[in-house]
Amino acid sequence: MNELTNFAERDFVEQVTILGEIEKQTKVEAIPALAALHVAQAGNQAVSHMIRQTLRTLLTNSETETVKALSSDDAVLVPLAIEVAKEKQFPSAVPHLIQLTRTEQDGGQLVRVLAALSTVESAETLDIFRRFIQHGDDVVAAHSIVTLGQYRDAGALPALCDIVKAGEADERYEQCSVMTEAAIRSIGAIGGEEAVKFLAAMIHHRNPTARAFIHETLINIGEEAVAHIAPLFDTGDTDQRILAANVLMRIGGKTAGNTLINALDKGAAKHANIRFAIYEALGHIPSMKSIVCLVDAISETDEMVLLAVVIALDKQVNPGVITKLRDAITADAAHGVRLANAITGAKAFNLIDALYHCDATIGQMLVDAIAAQRDTDAIAAMIERLTASEQSSAKAHIDTLKALEATASAKTVLAVDDSEAMLYFYRGLASTLNLHIETAADGKQALEVLQALTQIDLIITDMNMPNMDGIEFTRQVREEAKWESLPIIMATTESESSQTQLAAKAGVNAFIKKPFTKETLAEQIQKLL
Repeated sequence: MNELTNFAERDFVEQVTILGEIEKQTKVEAIPALAALHVAQAGNQAVSHMIRQTLRTLLTNSETETVKALSSDDAVLVPLAIEVAKEKQFPSAVPHLIQLTRTEQDGGQLVRVLAALSTVESAETLDIFRRFIQHGDDVVAAHSIVTLGQYRDAGALPALCDIVKAGEADERYEQCSVMTEAAIRSIGAIGGEEAVKFLAAMIHHRNPTARAFIHETLINIGEEAVAHIAPLFDTGDTDQRILAANVLMRIGGKTAGNTLINALDKGAAKHANIRFAIYEALGHIPSMKSIVCLVDAISETDEMVLLAVVIALDKQVNPGVITKLRDAITADAAHGVRLANAITGAKAFNLIDALYHCDATIGQMLVDAIAAQRDTDAIAAMIERLTASEQSSAKAHIDTLKALEATASAKTVLAVDDSEAMLYFYRGLASTLNLHIETAADGKQALEVLQALTQIDLIITDMNMPNMDGIEFTRQVREEAKWESLPIIMATTESESSQTQLAAKAGVNAFIKKPFTKETLAEQIQKLL
């Protein structure tokens, strides 16, 4: 074309004007020359970009030229035509895009072709995506998997489930592949009884990251998932039952709450870790049934389980709860002390306020427990409450608490757990071992806390957490040179040896199996410090 003769020798303003006129007049006949010019001007980024934009505009305005470009072997035009075909959804482009899926060898280009085809739902295109979930390029396969989920293709469900199951194989479970993640999300998007039942059955996937994706998907499905999680309390092992309770807690609602209570009633929570998970969950699902269930549990003697019960009751206080607690504390001296320690250790101030004012003896027990724990936050909060109290003993109790000197802690420990009760449990170690305890609710938050700390001597982390699990958190900690030798203890309910092996490879120094006592954990900490 005459306009493009000696284009490279023209000044920049002329070049812009020429390209603008070609676009304005939609001179599609200029496409071959512009494609050649684009290659020739590859060293001039600004000009090359302008030529590309002109080509794109011409293709956008002509379905015929877009299809012609798709059928060519021009390295400039084909990628542009694929982009335009996706954006404009030209019907006549579909057969040519399908042909490209048979011939294209470049993985990146193939993904772009599939992205363009994903805007067209037909039996033929779905068949292509089903075929490509087994593609050797993981990105191509993952894109196909995501598209099948987008179109809720129930026919692809068996293949997607096979991918998730394959992720548990001995040679694969250490890493969660992009295909496994995509398959989990697509199974959730497809939905239906078969899909949800499968996800519930995989609630304890061998890979922690895949497990977290499964939990997130079940939670997003919501109440529909509850009926498929419930059977795990009958047929599942301890790990599955604990995780079932955790997921039901985050789903919430009446059906989830009733499922948890039924599990207790049927004797499906004999293990302390299962009861801990259920009671903690019931604290997030308030109802009269859950209150009755929690009140029945104040006789628990396991320190961790009792902490979960108390925290749950603190969220659902009523006069009946206070009466039951008062009777339990006064009926048995040893258990009364245990309850007082749990209530104050959990900073359950709704319960503390009510119990302090209903019985002088219990009030003294609560103050003694706070004093013994030497938790400066709890002391300050109690003093504030007592200052506003009209109780005759309040002044003496204020003096007792104010007399406690806050001593500087020698060591700093970061405790990471998504369980509120467990974080309170760890804070209870502060006075025993002269530790300063920092806390985080998941691995992602823990990394932020770590970066802000000027001193850190040890980490205690849970394994199963949302957002970032304990194993991935440990891996990322070990990637930092300054934390290479930082002692890490992993607290876990896991019974499967493969999980502790994964954690050990990530860099965990020691393990402690839940439930454990403060004394057991203190011994482990002292060994490492």
